[in-house]
Amino acid sequence: MHIKQIHSLDEKLLTQIVSLWEKAVRTSHHFLSMDEINHIKHYVPEAVCSVEKLYVACEEDKIVGFMGTNQEKLEMLFVYPTGKGIGSQLMNQVNIHYVDVNEQNEMAYQFYRKKGFDVYERSELDEQGNPYPILKMKR
Repeated sequence: MHIKQIHSLDEKLLTQIVSLWEKAVRTSHHFLSMDEINHIKHYVPEAVCSVEKLYVACEEDKIVGFMGTNQEKLEMLFVYPTGKGIGSQLMNQVNIHYVDVNEQNEMAYQFYRKKGFDVYERSELDEQGNPYPILKMKR
């Protein structure tokens, strides 16, 4: 596996990233319905294009994980459902101090706790105003 920072995002790569996002979310975000996932999916390309730094983890020609950051905040981290330490390897690329995580995503919460993050604030609603509590974490 190799990790690279993406400086120029073409349509093919963006399509692969959105496809990976959907597989990861269907596996980890059990609190979302299929309709909600399909609705959110439309916003993923814009979110991916809006991050300051974008990294992808690849095995051969297949993307198995991606991460987007803005300054010291992790904005997104999604990995192929098999895992294999991909998230940890991606996070080793940058110095992250902040992350927001869905409270219902227990696997993500535990992952960030193991990485040294602690909750410093909780919001009842997500950024779109939906009833999915967000935990703001820092280390």
